[in-house]
Amino acid sequence: MKNRNSFFINIFLFFSTLLILLFAVGCDQSVKISNSPPSINSLETSACHIVKGGTVHLQATADDDDGDALSYSWKATGGSFSNKSDNGAQIDWTSPGQPGTFVITLSVTDQIDVANKSISIEVCEKFPTSMSRDTTIVYEGYDYILTNSSKFVVQAGLTLTLGPGVKVLVNSEFGGFDVYGTLIVNGTKESPVRISANACTPVEGLWEGIGFSGSPARGELRHLEVSFATNGIFFEKRSAGTLLDCAIFNNDGTGLVVTDQGSSVEIRGCKIWDNFKGVYVRNADLAASNSTIRYNASNGVEINVTDPSLVSVTIDSCVVANNEENGFLLTNSACPSIHRCSIFSNGLDTNGYAVKLSSYNGTEDIHAENNFWGLLENPETDIPATIYDKADDAAIGAFVVYEPWLTSPPVSLGLGLNGRVR
Repeated sequence: MKNRNSFFINIFLFFSTLLILLFAVGCDQSVKISNSPPSINSLETSACHIVKGGTVHLQATADDDDGDALSYSWKATGGSFSNKSDNGAQIDWTSPGQPGTFVITLSVTDQIDVANKSISIEVCEKFPTSMSRDTTIVYEGYDYILTNSSKFVVQAGLTLTLGPGVKVLVNSEFGGFDVYGTLIVNGTKESPVRISANACTPVEGLWEGIGFSGSPARGELRHLEVSFATNGIFFEKRSAGTLLDCAIFNNDGTGLVVTDQGSSVEIRGCKIWDNFKGVYVRNADLAASNSTIRYNASNGVEINVTDPSLVSVTIDSCVVANNEENGFLLTNSACPSIHRCSIFSNGLDTNGYAVKLSSYNGTEDIHAENNFWGLLENPETDIPATIYDKADDAAIGAFVVYEPWLTSPPVSLGLGLNGRVR
């Protein structure tokens, strides 16, 4: 009987101890599984803008501090996936048949915790590859991609019109626009027309720009932005154009080129910034007013004229400032008229000049009266120090006439004298 009682007592003590331990473990919140979640280091796409039905390649890198095996899963708000790599870190995504913004999300798990990362892809409409009649492109809520491996051509006698808000991204480094007819850009301040490179992070020189060539060729460009090309906009061989409130920036060559006798361009209210050269004119007509030409890596305005009696170049009420070499570089016999401009802070780090005559054989003085030359302590000596002409080199046949000068800027400079405000 005694042994039997001892047995039941031992059973009771065992289960009592077990219940106490289970209760203690259940109440102790410090008892947890230790795990470091995975980390997604990168998520890259081969393109950020593609046409309907186009495909991008996605690849990711991830790691886990615990060294756990990782698995990858992908989802998107539209389209389809294919060609997933063995470890799942790479995959192709094909866009659906309608334009819009689509979000692709990567999830990486170590079977305990999950890390997520998303990227957006813009699905665009394909820009026409050619035109055989007058064509108008309008903004319908999405961008366009020019997929041509060479330039889109506007033939003589035809007109291409781009409506407010249209954005064209150029795929090929050889792509762009060759205009032998008429290009009309009807951008507005609120809805400019933009033509640029198709790249997630664009750099200069990714496409060929917009070229006008031949006497029928004409551009009527309003609120147009051109960026990341070789030369931004180019007029040659008796072509003509008007640029109103346009912006030409971050181009690898020259922002605006006007060349050949008979070519004629007027620009008003334009901003030509951060190109290699701002404006280049050779034996052609240019009338520039109320425009800013700043922060270019070489010269702001370069003018090369063989016979000044055959062309007219006038620069009026413009800001030509902060260009790395010279504000104006005049060669051959260039003799522009420069008035009511703000010309300052050019060539500060390169010993450049506000106006420099170089390889110059003209004998007619340059008229540059009534300009603002910056905030100078002694303008009587400081202004001529910013000019390189016959006073500096007797072989140069002309002077720059700068008197009288202005003591305050005649046009708006944006945010102060050096403010980088486009």
